[in-house]
Amino acid sequence: ALLWIAGITVVVGLAASMNHFWQPYFLEHITQSNLGIVWVMVCVGAIIGGQIVARTKHQPRQEITYSIFATLLVAVSLIGLSQSSSLMVALSWVFIHNVGRNGIVPVVDAYVQHRVGSGNRATFGSFMSMFRQGGAGIAFIISGALAYALPYGAGTVRHVWMWMGIIMLVSILILFIFRPKNGRT
Repeated sequence: ALLWIAGITVVVGLAASMNHFWQPYFLEHITQSNLGIVWVMVCVGAIIGGQIVARTKHQPRQEITYSIFATLLVAVSLIGLSQSSSLMVALSWVFIHNVGRNGIVPVVDAYVQHRVGSGNRATFGSFMSMFRQGGAGIAFIISGALAYALPYGAGTVRHVWMWMGIIMLVSILILFIFRPKNGRT
């Protein structure tokens, strides 16, 4: 079960491609001085994602279900954002992306807290941070390779986000198939 949650953590790290390319994408829709509107959606999505988790009781099966659902939100939002044709639709996908992305961290922490003894939590927490950074590193390598292969611009960003979302969806499907079952820890 701990390897499974480590896998979820790596997959969530793949969403780092959103962080790398949001500015060139949104500069095609709004001016530099108005980019703050994107940050408003990021922050509101983060707050709501955290509040949803804070108000939910975490039973072991719910943690697994929410982890999959939140990661699915992140993946689908990357694909949706890659296909957005208007500013309002794109901002909606940014909001959804951040609800999932910022809601999953407390769920993963709760999952670990229920399964790792107090003497090992700090060590395992460090490993989880490395897994998340490893996922971000993988995203950086894949995103960089795609960006290098395509001409620079919003079209490139759209392709990177689409492919990262697809990679995340496939990974989520694999993790869903191999998820811990019947309360197994």
